[in-house]
Amino acid sequence: MIKRLLFMAFVFTVAGAYAQNDEWFDKNGNILPKYLDDNGLLSDEYLVDAYEFTSIDEALANPLKVIKLNLAKQDLDEFPSEIVQCHNLHVLDLDSNKLTSISPEVAMLPNLQYLVLNNNELTEIPSEIGSLKNLLMLDLGANRLRNIPNEICALENLQNIILDENQIESLPESIGSMTKLYNLSANHNRIKELPESIGSLTELQSLDLSDNLIANLPETFCNLQTMQICDLHNNALALLPENICTLKQLPFLNLSNNIIKSLPKNIGKMAFMQMLDLSKNQISVLPSSVGEMSMIQELDLSDNNLKTLPKTIGKLTFVSSIVLTGNDFSASEIEKAKKFPNNSSITF
Repeated sequence: MIKRLLFMAFVFTVAGAYAQNDEWFDKNGNILPKYLDDNGLLSDEYLVDAYEFTSIDEALANPLKVIKLNLAKQDLDEFPSEIVQCHNLHVLDLDSNKLTSISPEVAMLPNLQYLVLNNNELTEIPSEIGSLKNLLMLDLGANRLRNIPNEICALENLQNIILDENQIESLPESIGSMTKLYNLSANHNRIKELPESIGSLTELQSLDLSDNLIANLPETFCNLQTMQICDLHNNALALLPENICTLKQLPFLNLSNNIIKSLPKNIGKMAFMQMLDLSKNQISVLPSSVGEMSMIQELDLSDNNLKTLPKTIGKLTFVSSIVLTGNDFSASEIEKAKKFPNNSSITF
C-alpha cells in the first residue's frame, strides 16, 4: 500500500498552479523534443505538471494533447477503447472500476509509462500488453488473476510491478528478463514456488511475497544482492538455503509465520541486517553467529521453540529490541540473559 500511495502522489498530483499541455506540442500534435528524455518520452519533471484529464469526453475533445488520464472510480465495466486515440498518453489510471478484461487495443498506446488497473475484476491480461515497451510501472493489484502471461516479461523497461491480492499460482518462468525491475510485490496470492530466473533481477530493491504458499527458495535467490526489503512472512518455508547468508547488504528481512525449524549456521554473515523478524516459527536453536549481526536494531524471535540463548547475543550492542516472548525459557536461562550487556533491550 505504501508503494502505491507514493506512486500516486508522484504522478497524479499537479505541483503548483495547473499546467496546460498546449505549449509542449507542435502543430501536428507531437511533443517537442526539448521536453523529451533520452528515451524519447516526456521527462518526469514535466510529467508531474502535466494536466490531468478526468473524463473520456474531455480527453477525446483533443486526444493528442492528453498525457495523463485518470478514470478511477467511474464504474467502468469495459475498457474504454476510444482512448487509443490518445497517442501521447503516458499515464492511465483505471483504479477501482468494474473491468473484467483489458482490450488488446491497449497495445496502441505506445508511450504509456504508468498503467494502474488496481481494484477491478480482471481475470486475465492480454498478451498484447507485452508490446508496451516504455512501461515503467504496472499495477494489477486486487483483481481476480490466476496467471500472468509470459509476454509481460517482454516489458524490459518495467521498474515496478504490483500483483498483490490476486489468485496467482506462479510467476512467469522468464521473469528474470525484466532486468530493470526494482520493486516486485505479489503478496496475498497462491504462489507455491519461485522460478529460478528470479535471481536475474539484479536491480531488485524491494520484494514482497508475503501471504503466499512458498515452501522453498531457489538457489538463485542469493543473487538478489541489491535487495533492501525482503518480505516473505506467512508462507510455508521450512528451511532456508545456506547461501541466503550471502545477502550481506540486506537490511530488512521478514520471515515471520512460516515453519522454519533451524537457521543457517552462518546467518551472522548478513552483517548489514537491521530488522530481522523470525517470529511465529519453530526455531529451537539460535546459531552462535547471530552475535555477528553488529548493525541489527530489531530482532523478533517471539513464538518459537527456543530454550536457550547463545552467549554471543550479548554482543549485539546496537540492538534496541530483542523480543523473545512465547518461547520456553527456564527461570535460570532468563537470569543469564539479564547479565548480558544489552539486557535492557530483551523482552521475555
